[in-house]
Amino acid sequence: MKPDLATLRDLATRLERAMGPDRDLNARIDAAFCNHGMARPSASKPGFVVVRYENSTGTHRASDYTGSLDAVATLHERLLPGWSWQLRVNCTRDGDETYANAQVWQPCDPRDDDRQIYWASGPDTQPALAWLRAIVAALIAQAEGRDGAA
Repeated sequence: MKPDLATLRDLATRLERAMGPDRDLNARIDAAFCNHGMARPSASKPGFVVVRYENSTGTHRASDYTGSLDAVATLHERLLPGWSWQLRVNCTRDGDETYANAQVWQPCDPRDDDRQIYWASGPDTQPALAWLRAIVAALIAQAEGRDGAA
């Protein structure tokens, strides 16, 4: 079960503002994508998620999505199974600034020029943020019906 469009847009806004690893954002991502809507970030324990079970609640530490490429790779496979991805660190033409660039796209015929590619960028030292931004952009497009993979 994927989160609703409002939750996705909220995550997109928070990801755009993020400049590095963020425990609260990790908890929000975990709550949105990993617990089937049965979780929320903990108000008293930053970086933890409170999960509701049938007759009880529990807490666990959220994965470091905003700082770990391994955590984002696992999330990517869960949310966009079979989709391709690419990460690069680029610099501006004058070489004054570097940044991370991420792309995700659906499986398709490589000769298909109409395939949807979702890309995002972020600080050069934080490629995980760029990849998360691209994943959420693709999920928003799906939720809005702007691509063929609902």
